[in-house]
Amino acid sequence: MKESEKEQKLNQALKGLIDERIASYIREHVDEIRNLLGEDKSFISDADYQDLHQKYEECQQKIESLQNQLQGKNDELQQAKGKLSALKTKVEPYQHLEAVYQQYLSLPEMLRVQLQGIFGQGSSALAFYKEVVQPKRIENFYDYLAQCINNVQDDEKLPILKELLNFCIDEASYERIHVERGREFDSQQMQLAAGSPQLGIVERVLLDGYRKPGNRMPVRKSIVCIGDR
Repeated sequence: MKESEKEQKLNQALKGLIDERIASYIREHVDEIRNLLGEDKSFISDADYQDLHQKYEECQQKIESLQNQLQGKNDELQQAKGKLSALKTKVEPYQHLEAVYQQYLSLPEMLRVQLQGIFGQGSSALAFYKEVVQPKRIENFYDYLAQCINNVQDDEKLPILKELLNFCIDEASYERIHVERGREFDSQQMQLAAGSPQLGIVERVLLDGYRKPGNRMPVRKSIVCIGDR
Protein backbone atom coordinates (compact mmCIF):
# COMPACT_ATOMS: atom_id res chain seq x y z
CA MET A 1 0.00 0.00 0.00
CA LYS A 2 1.20 3.34 -0.97
CA GLU A 3 2.12 5.90 1.64
CA SER A 4 -0.66 8.29 0.52
CA GLU A 5 -3.38 5.61 0.88
CA LYS A 6 -2.24 4.77 4.43
CA GLU A 7 -2.33 8.45 5.32
CA GLN A 8 -5.83 8.79 3.86
CA LYS A 9 -7.18 5.79 5.84
CA LEU A 10 -5.52 7.08 9.02
CA ASN A 11 -7.17 10.46 8.57
CA GLN A 12 -10.57 8.83 8.02
CA ALA A 13 -10.19 6.71 11.17
CA LEU A 14 -9.10 9.77 13.15
CA LYS A 15 -12.09 11.76 11.85
CA GLY A 16 -14.46 8.95 12.86
CA LEU A 17 -12.98 8.85 16.33
CA ILE A 18 -13.33 12.65 16.66
CA ASP A 19 -16.96 12.55 15.49
CA GLU A 20 -17.71 9.77 17.97
CA ARG A 21 -16.12 11.74 20.83
CA ILE A 22 -18.02 14.92 19.85
CA ALA A 23 -21.34 13.04 19.73
CA SER A 24 -20.61 11.52 23.14
CA TYR A 25 -19.74 14.94 24.62
CA ILE A 26 -22.95 16.47 23.23
CA ARG A 27 -25.07 13.73 24.78
CA GLU A 28 -23.39 14.23 28.17
CA HIS A 29 -23.59 18.06 28.14
CA VAL A 30 -26.76 18.70 26.16
CA ASP A 31 -28.32 21.07 28.80
CA GLU A 32 -25.21 23.21 29.09
CA ILE A 33 -24.96 23.48 25.32
CA ARG A 34 -28.62 24.52 25.04
CA ASN A 35 -28.10 27.22 27.64
CA LEU A 36 -25.07 28.52 25.74
CA LEU A 37 -27.12 28.60 22.55
CA GLY A 38 -29.94 30.49 24.29
CA GLU A 39 -32.41 27.63 24.24
CA ASP A 40 -34.78 27.10 27.17
CA LYS A 41 -35.34 23.52 28.18
CA SER A 42 -38.54 24.66 29.99
CA PHE A 43 -40.00 26.19 26.82
CA ILE A 44 -43.83 26.48 26.98
CA SER A 45 -46.51 26.41 24.30
CA ASP A 46 -48.47 29.42 23.03
CA ALA A 47 -51.56 28.29 24.94
CA ASP A 48 -49.58 28.03 28.17
CA TYR A 49 -48.07 31.46 27.55
CA GLN A 50 -51.51 33.04 27.00
CA ASP A 51 -52.79 31.47 30.22
CA LEU A 52 -49.73 32.72 32.13
CA HIS A 53 -50.11 36.21 30.66
CA GLN A 54 -53.81 36.35 31.64
CA LYS A 55 -52.98 35.36 35.22
CA TYR A 56 -50.31 38.07 35.31
CA GLU A 57 -52.80 40.71 34.09
CA GLU A 58 -55.39 39.61 36.67
CA CYS A 59 -52.83 39.80 39.47
CA GLN A 60 -51.72 43.25 38.33
CA GLN A 61 -55.34 44.50 38.26
CA LYS A 62 -55.92 43.11 41.76
CA ILE A 63 -52.87 44.95 43.06
CA GLU A 64 -54.04 48.21 41.45
CA SER A 65 -57.50 47.72 42.99
CA LEU A 66 -55.99 47.14 46.43
CA GLN A 67 -53.80 50.23 46.02
CA ASN A 68 -56.85 52.32 45.14
CA GLN A 69 -58.71 50.96 48.17
CA LEU A 70 -55.69 51.71 50.35
CA GLN A 71 -55.57 55.29 49.07
CA GLY A 72 -59.26 55.65 49.84
CA LYS A 73 -58.74 54.32 53.36
CA ASN A 74 -55.76 56.62 53.78
CA ASP A 75 -57.94 59.60 52.80
CA GLU A 76 -60.54 58.48 55.36
CA LEU A 77 -57.79 58.12 57.96
CA GLN A 78 -56.51 61.65 57.32
CA GLN A 79 -60.05 63.04 57.57
CA ALA A 80 -60.57 61.18 60.86
CA LYS A 81 -57.27 62.55 62.20
CA GLY A 82 -58.38 66.06 61.23
CA LYS A 83 -61.66 65.63 63.10
CA LEU A 84 -59.82 64.19 66.11
CA SER A 85 -57.45 67.16 66.17
CA ALA A 86 -60.38 69.61 66.02
CA LEU A 87 -62.17 67.75 68.82
CA LYS A 88 -58.97 67.67 70.88
CA THR A 89 -58.70 71.47 70.58
CA LYS A 90 -62.26 71.79 71.87
CA VAL A 91 -61.97 69.24 74.68
CA GLU A 92 -58.57 70.32 76.09
CA PRO A 93 -59.98 73.34 78.00
CA TYR A 94 -62.54 71.07 79.65
CA GLN A 95 -59.82 68.56 80.54
CA HIS A 96 -57.85 71.40 82.13
CA LEU A 97 -60.96 72.52 83.99
CA GLU A 98 -61.57 68.99 85.24
CA ALA A 99 -57.96 68.76 86.47
CA VAL A 100 -58.32 72.06 88.35
CA TYR A 101 -61.64 70.96 89.81
CA GLN A 102 -60.03 67.75 91.05
CA GLN A 103 -57.35 69.88 92.72
CA TYR A 104 -60.10 71.83 94.46
CA LEU A 105 -61.74 68.59 95.62
CA SER A 106 -58.38 67.40 96.98
CA LEU A 107 -58.42 70.21 99.56
CA PRO A 108 -59.47 69.28 103.12
CA GLU A 109 -63.22 69.38 103.60
CA MET A 110 -62.95 72.05 106.29
CA LEU A 111 -61.06 74.32 103.90
CA ARG A 112 -63.58 73.73 101.10
CA VAL A 113 -66.38 74.70 103.51
CA GLN A 114 -64.57 77.99 104.11
CA LEU A 115 -64.25 78.53 100.35
CA GLN A 116 -67.91 77.83 99.55
CA GLY A 117 -68.68 81.53 99.78
CA ILE A 118 -66.18 82.03 96.92
CA PHE A 119 -66.55 78.87 94.85
CA GLY A 120 -70.12 77.93 95.67
CA GLN A 121 -71.12 74.33 96.28
CA GLY A 122 -68.86 73.09 93.44
CA SER A 123 -71.16 70.17 92.64
CA SER A 124 -69.55 69.74 89.20
CA ALA A 125 -66.62 71.09 87.20
CA LEU A 126 -68.89 73.35 85.11
CA ALA A 127 -70.74 74.67 88.18
CA PHE A 128 -67.37 75.36 89.77
CA TYR A 129 -66.21 77.20 86.64
CA LYS A 130 -69.28 79.46 86.48
CA GLU A 131 -68.50 80.68 89.98
CA VAL A 132 -64.73 81.15 89.83
CA VAL A 133 -64.61 83.36 86.69
CA GLN A 134 -66.75 86.09 88.25
CA PRO A 135 -64.58 89.18 88.95
CA LYS A 136 -65.93 89.77 92.47
CA ARG A 137 -65.32 86.16 93.47
CA ILE A 138 -61.74 86.38 92.15
CA GLU A 139 -61.15 89.50 94.26
CA ASN A 140 -62.55 87.73 97.32
CA PHE A 141 -60.40 84.66 96.65
CA TYR A 142 -57.30 86.83 96.27
CA ASP A 143 -58.06 88.61 99.57
CA TYR A 144 -58.59 85.27 101.30
CA LEU A 145 -55.31 83.93 99.93
CA ALA A 146 -53.44 87.14 100.85
CA GLN A 147 -54.66 86.74 104.42
CA CYS A 148 -53.48 83.12 104.47
CA ILE A 149 -50.06 84.16 103.18
CA ASN A 150 -49.67 86.92 105.75
CA ASN A 151 -50.79 84.67 108.61
CA VAL A 152 -49.21 81.32 107.71
CA GLN A 153 -46.64 81.65 104.96
CA ASP A 154 -45.58 77.98 105.06
CA ASP A 155 -49.08 76.44 104.76
CA GLU A 156 -48.75 73.24 102.67
CA LYS A 157 -52.04 73.99 100.88
CA LEU A 158 -50.89 77.37 99.59
CA PRO A 159 -49.41 76.01 96.32
CA ILE A 160 -52.78 74.47 95.37
CA LEU A 161 -54.63 77.65 96.32
CA LYS A 162 -52.22 79.73 94.23
CA GLU A 163 -52.75 77.45 91.23
CA LEU A 164 -56.51 77.81 91.66
CA LEU A 165 -56.18 81.60 91.81
CA ASN A 166 -54.01 81.67 88.67
CA PHE A 167 -56.60 79.55 86.88
CA CYS A 168 -59.38 81.96 87.87
CA ILE A 169 -57.34 84.99 86.75
CA ASP A 170 -56.43 83.43 83.39
CA GLU A 171 -59.95 82.20 82.65
CA ALA A 172 -61.39 85.65 83.40
CA SER A 173 -58.92 87.10 80.85
CA TYR A 174 -57.02 89.19 83.37
CA GLU A 175 -53.28 89.75 83.12
CA ARG A 176 -51.09 88.44 85.92
CA ILE A 177 -48.45 90.86 87.21
CA HIS A 178 -45.10 89.11 87.28
CA VAL A 179 -42.57 90.76 89.57
CA GLU A 180 -38.92 89.79 89.18
CA ARG A 181 -36.62 89.35 92.15
CA GLY A 182 -34.01 92.04 92.52
CA ARG A 183 -36.08 94.96 91.25
CA GLU A 184 -36.95 98.05 93.21
CA PHE A 185 -40.13 98.03 95.24
CA ASP A 186 -43.00 99.74 93.37
CA SER A 187 -45.88 100.67 95.65
CA GLN A 188 -48.23 101.05 92.67
CA GLN A 189 -47.73 97.43 91.58
CA MET A 190 -46.74 95.73 94.84
CA GLN A 191 -47.71 95.47 98.47
CA LEU A 192 -45.50 94.30 101.33
CA ALA A 193 -46.10 91.02 103.06
CA ALA A 194 -46.61 91.08 106.83
CA GLY A 195 -43.26 91.42 108.60
CA SER A 196 -41.35 92.53 105.48
CA PRO A 197 -38.78 95.35 105.75
CA GLN A 198 -39.90 98.64 104.25
CA LEU A 199 -36.82 99.52 102.19
CA GLY A 200 -34.71 97.55 99.73
CA ILE A 201 -35.24 95.35 96.68
CA VAL A 202 -37.66 92.49 96.06
CA GLU A 203 -36.33 89.30 97.57
CA ARG A 204 -39.41 87.06 97.29
CA VAL A 205 -42.72 87.18 95.43
CA LEU A 206 -45.39 85.49 97.55
CA LEU A 207 -48.39 86.10 95.29
CA ASP A 208 -48.82 87.55 91.80
CA GLY A 209 -51.20 90.44 91.41
CA TYR A 210 -53.42 90.94 88.38
CA ARG A 211 -54.95 93.67 86.26
CA LYS A 212 -57.29 94.20 83.34
CA PRO A 213 -55.70 93.93 79.88
CA GLY A 214 -54.29 97.25 78.70
CA ASN A 215 -54.62 98.84 82.15
CA ARG A 216 -51.42 99.42 84.11
CA MET A 217 -53.17 99.85 87.45
CA PRO A 218 -53.70 96.50 89.18
CA VAL A 219 -56.97 95.11 90.43
CA ARG A 220 -54.87 93.46 93.12
CA LYS A 221 -51.16 94.10 93.75
CA SER A 222 -48.41 91.48 93.95
CA ILE A 223 -47.40 90.55 97.49
CA VAL A 224 -43.63 90.70 97.98
CA CYS A 225 -40.95 90.57 100.65
CA ILE A 226 -38.15 93.13 100.66
CA GLY A 227 -34.49 92.34 101.37
CA ASP A 228 -31.27 94.31 101.68
CA ARG A 229 -29.27 95.31 98.60
